[in-house]
Amino acid sequence: MMTSEERRQLRQIERELVASDPRLALLMSGGTYRRPGPGRALLVLVDVLAVAMVVLAVATGVLALIFASSLVTLIALSVHTVRKRVRTV
Repeated sequence: MMTSEERRQLRQIERELVASDPRLALLMSGGTYRRPGPGRALLVLVDVLAVAMVVLAVATGVLALIFASSLVTLIALSVHTVRKRVRTV
């Protein structure tokens, strides 16, 4: 059995490990390291593209552009949903 001082010291060591090397701390705790997904810049680019395509599609009324903009918007929403779900797991 550990004393309260030893438990306090162990918690301090764990906090320092997490701060200095989060990947190692995750692996040691039994978790798995996931490679980071697409960066925030890529997600913002896809969002801007989707909005621009929707605006252009509505302004021109071209059916193919309306379909393409809907597809890009669905892809953007899917990427955001999957990314959010991965972060919370």
